[in-house]
Amino acid sequence: MRRVLVSLWLLVFVPIAQAEQAAWISSGLERFSGKEIREISFLTWINLSHEDLSATVPLRQGSRLTLPALRESIESLYLRDMFEHVEPRVRPVEGGVALQFVLTPALRIDEVVIEGVAAFPVERLERRIGLRPGMLLDMELLKRAKERILSEYRSEGFYHAQVTFTLEEQVLAPLVTARVEVDEGYRSRIARLVLEGPIPEDVQYLRDRLDEYAVGLPGARDTVESLRRDFRLALRREGYLQASVEKGEIVYEPLSGDVTVTLHVATRDPISIEFKGNQTFSNEELLQPLKLDTREVPFSPNAIFRLTEALRELYQRHGFYFATVEAAQVPSDTTRRRYAVTIHEGERWHIDDIVFHGNELIPTAELRALLGIQERGWFLLSRWWPGYLVDEQLAGDVEAIRDSYQARGIRDVAVETEVQQGESAHTLSVVFRIKEQLPSVIRDVAIVWRGILDAAPTAEGIEASEAELLSLQSTLEVGAPLAEAAVEQERRRLMDVIGEQGFPNVQIGVEVTQAVGAVRFIVTPGPPIRVGRIWIQGNTYTHDEVIKKDLRFAEGEPWNQQAVEQSQRALYGLGFFRRVEVGPLDGTLDGPVEDVRVRVIERDTGSVELGTSFTTEDGLFVTSQLAQRNLFGYGSAVILGVDGFFKSGSRLFDAGRARIAYARPHIFDSATDLSLEGFLHSNVNLVEQFSYDRLGSSALLRYTLLENTKASGGFTAFHERLFDIEDDIIIGPDDNGSTFFSFLEGAIEYDARDNPYNPRSGTRTALDVRLATTALASEVNLLALDAAESLFLPLGRRWVWANHLRAVLLEPFGETSVVPLGQRVFLGGRQSLRGFSKNAIGPRGTQGTIAGGDRSLNLQSELRYDFTESVVGLAFLDVGQAFLANEGSFEGIDTDLGDLRLSPGVGVHYKTPIGPISVELGFATDREFGERWGRLNVGVGAAF
Repeated sequence: MRRVLVSLWLLVFVPIAQAEQAAWISSGLERFSGKEIREISFLTWINLSHEDLSATVPLRQGSRLTLPALRESIESLYLRDMFEHVEPRVRPVEGGVALQFVLTPALRIDEVVIEGVAAFPVERLERRIGLRPGMLLDMELLKRAKERILSEYRSEGFYHAQVTFTLEEQVLAPLVTARVEVDEGYRSRIARLVLEGPIPEDVQYLRDRLDEYAVGLPGARDTVESLRRDFRLALRREGYLQASVEKGEIVYEPLSGDVTVTLHVATRDPISIEFKGNQTFSNEELLQPLKLDTREVPFSPNAIFRLTEALRELYQRHGFYFATVEAAQVPSDTTRRRYAVTIHEGERWHIDDIVFHGNELIPTAELRALLGIQERGWFLLSRWWPGYLVDEQLAGDVEAIRDSYQARGIRDVAVETEVQQGESAHTLSVVFRIKEQLPSVIRDVAIVWRGILDAAPTAEGIEASEAELLSLQSTLEVGAPLAEAAVEQERRRLMDVIGEQGFPNVQIGVEVTQAVGAVRFIVTPGPPIRVGRIWIQGNTYTHDEVIKKDLRFAEGEPWNQQAVEQSQRALYGLGFFRRVEVGPLDGTLDGPVEDVRVRVIERDTGSVELGTSFTTEDGLFVTSQLAQRNLFGYGSAVILGVDGFFKSGSRLFDAGRARIAYARPHIFDSATDLSLEGFLHSNVNLVEQFSYDRLGSSALLRYTLLENTKASGGFTAFHERLFDIEDDIIIGPDDNGSTFFSFLEGAIEYDARDNPYNPRSGTRTALDVRLATTALASEVNLLALDAAESLFLPLGRRWVWANHLRAVLLEPFGETSVVPLGQRVFLGGRQSLRGFSKNAIGPRGTQGTIAGGDRSLNLQSELRYDFTESVVGLAFLDVGQAFLANEGSFEGIDTDLGDLRLSPGVGVHYKTPIGPISVELGFATDREFGERWGRLNVGVGAAF
């Protein structure tokens, strides 16, 4: 198992150890106690640096060697949860000793590969065996995994299956690939079926039929369970409603290789139910509420009563609101119990109107929206669909109205319902009569502290002192409605505020006295807790400093559970780890000082990506990317990407782009991230109105100002060559040939969306500013402003109204009179007007070529409906146009606000963790200049 590791150890570490055999001493270290430590080293082959390991142990160069400090150092190294063995050894040197720790890494599972599985999906075994990447390798763990695999195969009838584990170790990391090889053998069959228990003569034929059917079937657990359920259902359909069939033993016969199955049967007394008057439903449909196929509880007399209630609801849900169902037991001369169920169906009744009386504090429109009531003809979108009245639903709506009033501080509201005959034949009118009371208002709010004096002696080092806690005030306002929702919201706010100040175990009760409008928050803060030492575990490649920079807390600070959770999310966001756990080292928050465990399971951060797509307009698009997002374990990223467009014609290569990028987070130990990029673009009249080559580089700094606000600034410089340009869009001296640009850039973004990839509520605001000037060696003077605003409004549980507005302003100045062609703005395509081709909207030259603009306005509005948690349907309307204010020698067709183009459409999104997979069909309105009817857009991510 350890052949690679052993070979590496023999080639590298053993020669070193032999050369220093006489120098290093690993036993009898107590005789060196009190000696000065002249140097400390670590002998291991994992990626952690000397600084990472030195920070783990309390011993320092220049300190005195003591056995307690040595034991503490060894325990600290074991607490890193990455070493199987830690051996200290010393060597006398001039003026003291040299101390070295020999660290044998503990092996972890990197990947689990299962081969030879054909009987069922391999994912079933992956879930079952309990082996996960990042787990410490343990022989008992592998033994349990093997037993689980064999158990899974035995449950499917494979009693001859064999499982072999092979462990393949990596050379440069203490990781293994667990390869599981399965020899399934053959599946055993049922040779004999034994039914234990008396079976009445009138159903003996069921026994014979089952025995004939079962013999020869696979001896699998699911097969036996299916036989058990089928036989029980067959008995119950014959009137043995209390029959039970339990699974007994499945005995494997080694000589034949088949199995014997035993089922325990208890039929009990038969029961007959006769239905009279049913015309809409069959007898079998009327028995369905009894759930004969799954029913486990005995069939008691109450079961008949519950059956009649269920049948009344069944008939109401199909429009028979006044249907009656009555049941009675019929005398019988045998042991069979007999029941007669009489049904009077009546006529179907539809809801004609739903009205509210007495509601003054809550508008009728709001109550209708609360109950999901739509206008007639839209019942498909309503809980009342298909327009039938059901008493159970009516009772639920009454409770919903009461809850709505109570949320506004009105606790004693009375809601009664009345069902009346409607104006048309066989129609009903539902009347909600509401008796409102004056709302209770808050007249007094107080925070009562309990146990705080007991906690004060341990509060040293906690920012929230006793006096600060006692000065905490509630934000509930006197005179506001005394609503349960507002009180609960304030209780949660107080818990967050007190918890952030170092009291994570705070408990808050609420006492509300409605008669006098008094609210009391009873606060028991518990003992204050501060952060002790931070232990980082599981990182064999990523350096400690990379992880610590994304922690939102530090040693000695008050314990802030929100900061702990934010740290866990931030570490996940790095993309370096499969799993992140941040919490107290011992698992409980019960001491004045709690050490923190940050445990990570690393993932491979290198990737090779290849992708392709094809459209009739752009041809074949091939993209490739080689990336390492955690370079040498320091959190830096290097990305090399090459993309190409290939379109049928005289050229093999039509367009492409290449880039190499480097990103470094937290430069100079700050909250600022650095990114550098070099790029090369070549576009031969493919997705633009002209051909160009572009070569340049950029440097950008990003900084998080607040939790939802980020700022960035940087510099971009590039050389651009334009060619193959139609004469009608050349309107300035920089619209042809070569031009050098250098931009200063700045941006700010505020993002308060509930989810950055699949938002349902919130806003996002972004402003980008770019400035090119001859003072920065640019050949043009240009100011560019790009502002965008997104707004997401939830409309009930399933609907979302999503809006996006973007405006662009490009303004030349100084000696530059016209925005260069390569910098002008074009609309059209998936990100702007989805019914039009990319870059097909804007001012047109005299020959019909799109010239682009120096202004643009684009509004996109979507109405989204969640069919399921993952599938979203939408209808959208895109509006926009590009304008040219600085025309130069332009003689074509100009545009203004009266020329806004519209593109309605529909689409479907499938939500994924990285954004929706979207299919959107946009239509082009008022088509001109040979424009197509519309465009189908498929991609990952929403339009905004």
